[in-house]
Amino acid sequence: MDRRLTIAASPRRPGFTLVEVMLVSGLMAFLAILLSSAWSGIGRSAVDVTARSQLLQELDLAVASLSRDLGGSLPIPSSLSGDYGGIDVGALVGCRPNDLSDQLELCYDAGPDPNGRPDWQSDTIVRYYLDPDPDENVSTKILVRSHDTAGTTTTFTVARCVASLSVSVTPDEEWIVVELTFTHPHPRAEHTRKCTLKSRIPQ
Repeated sequence: MDRRLTIAASPRRPGFTLVEVMLVSGLMAFLAILLSSAWSGIGRSAVDVTARSQLLQELDLAVASLSRDLGGSLPIPSSLSGDYGGIDVGALVGCRPNDLSDQLELCYDAGPDPNGRPDWQSDTIVRYYLDPDPDENVSTKILVRSHDTAGTTTTFTVARCVASLSVSVTPDEEWIVVELTFTHPHPRAEHTRKCTLKSRIPQ
């Protein structure tokens, strides 16, 4: 009797070839690059939106304050009558830049002897100028408003993120021009906003 030993072949173990491993590795690396780029874009968009919103907010605050002060009369109650400034007492009678053209000076006829003319020594004087930001890590400046009446001066911060302030008078000496530039201090937010206000000089 012919006896033959039969050995059953074991099934082939599943696995990946070298080509398959290299292909999968390349695809995973490509996917990682895409995800990294997408995540970076999402982060930058958030920073940009925040920076733009803050700049617009600071610009709105500055424009609102300047527009109010250049409106023709004192925006706060007069110390003489307790009423708001009007045509006579508290009227805006003068505005000018300082010698360096980086400060706006406004004169309101609210001194002890209102006469309809600017008296820069005794009338109420409002000034706008730039000061360093209290935060030493911020390179931009703050826009400050000072109010000087009867020897008493009060100041407050109008807006932040201000890069420059320029005040000039037109050649015909009829208009005063205020130019403000805002820049966000965040290193990843390269945004700049500019605004120009023009007001007739009281005659």
